[in-house]
Amino acid sequence: MIALALAGVLFYLKIFKKTTAALTLVGGTAITGGIGGHILTSAVSWTSTMVGHVTATVVGIAVPFVLSLVLTVIYIHDMWPKKGAKTRTAGIGLVLPILAQGIPGSVGATLTGAIAMIAGLLSGFIGSIF
Repeated sequence: MIALALAGVLFYLKIFKKTTAALTLVGGTAITGGIGGHILTSAVSWTSTMVGHVTATVVGIAVPFVLSLVLTVIYIHDMWPKKGAKTRTAGIGLVLPILAQGIPGSVGATLTGAIAMIAGLLSGFIGSIF
């Protein structure tokens, strides 16, 4: 929660956009833990599965999976050195861990594990500063 509070202040002041995006990723990962996170993750997973079945039937591909993949690529692109993070990057950092929880199978487990690993590294760094 400290990460989200600090991210909120930085977002409001419109400074340190990459730091804000990193803090929202850590906060988004923290949200997925606990009972509230379990309820939120279950709701997102159920909605994602329903939308995925409908879009797979209509369009031929599950849109929630593609959306998670696209958001991951945008987040990595914005956080890359010599690139500037934008306002959208903080929002993606907050939503991405929740969306990744809704992807079934090994792809979802891999993406969730990668996000948790990145968030763990960032939270360890943030913890060493404070």
